[in-house]
Amino acid sequence: MADFQLTRDPVVVKRRADGASITIGSTSFDGFAYAAWVAAGNTPDPADPLPVRYSGKTTIDARVRTTTANVTEIYRATLAQLTLYRGRLELLGVDAGNGNARYVEARVVVKRLSNGAALVGAVTVITNLTDAGAATWVVNAGVAGNDFVVTVAGQAGRTIDWQLAGDVVSFTPGGQP
Repeated sequence: MADFQLTRDPVVVKRRADGASITIGSTSFDGFAYAAWVAAGNTPDPADPLPVRYSGKTTIDARVRTTTANVTEIYRATLAQLTLYRGRLELLGVDAGNGNARYVEARVVVKRLSNGAALVGAVTVITNLTDAGAATWVVNAGVAGNDFVVTVAGQAGRTIDWQLAGDVVSFTPGGQP
């Protein structure tokens, strides 16, 4: 074990004896001592590796406006390979003209293996509250290729404002790249 160790900061080394951080090239006593140590043919140990990150969290806040009954994408995320995702999603749709509304709360689990994304089980709808005038509006969550996708479809001739909110937690057993 060397007397000094590199850090993730390219201009700072750590002195092993006391953990002091020393700026390389510094004109301080410690800076001169480190420079002399290197000049004598010594090499600092490499920096500690970055910690392995097994999980992450993404917050979703997406909006879209529809004026037809066509399927419209409100959210798309490319999934990392060999990773499992759990999503808690809430979708609101409001007709800008007459106030008809739809609220859907759902849970979804998806994964991506080497051959593409797949749902784990079915999307679980926790709450589905719909005004009679919004009964034909469609909400869908699923996969396409390596992506997780949420789509909506409103009503022809009506302006529907949609908001998707929620969070997605990911887990990669071997660690994320």
